[in-house]
Amino acid sequence: MPARGGHVVCGPSNGLGVRRLLLIGCIGMCLCEYIVAIVGQTISVSNVAGQKVLIIFVCIFIAFFAATWGPVTWIVVSEIFSLHLRAKAMSISAASNWLWNFGISYSGMQFTVLYFYGN
Repeated sequence: MPARGGHVVCGPSNGLGVRRLLLIGCIGMCLCEYIVAIVGQTISVSNVAGQKVLIIFVCIFIAFFAATWGPVTWIVVSEIFSLHLRAKAMSISAASNWLWNFGISYSGMQFTVLYFYGN
């Protein structure tokens, strides 16, 4: 049975265009991050309504990323290369994605441990 989730991303990318979809995601994520930064710096720790606003806008940020930058970049990568190179290029792209995700998360964790808890 074929996967049925591809139409969620491919439909809007065909209608709106990849560039426009990436720009919409970029603007939405940027606005969410600005709101999180502003609210996070202006509220006190005991402000429950402000904390709920932070959670809501982080969730909206995740929704923008999950609808635009997450899957659309894979569409772009799959359309760049010709058919005889596509399989190798996609495998290298996926491997580098996993490698960089691991490297960034591991180094971020090491930095956090060294910075906050000493050496």
